[in-house]
Amino acid sequence: MSSLPGSSLPPPSKRPAARLPTQAELDRQYLHTSFQPLVSALDQAIDDGDAARVKDELDAGPPPVPILKRL
Repeated sequence: MSSLPGSSLPPPSKRPAARLPTQAELDRQYLHTSFQPLVSALDQAIDDGDAARVKDELDAGPPPVPILKRL
């Protein structure tokens, strides 16, 4: 039986570096999470047939979106 020299071991596996999200991906994610509560509230009000609540939700609008302010 021949012994294997230490240098014949394969190199440790290398994972590619994690990719950082682009600014567009971050903006899209932020906008989605910012508008989701408003969309959910509107869906519920529409399902309940509550026109006054739909108007109130639309008048209140989503929370301020700082990303759009910087454009």
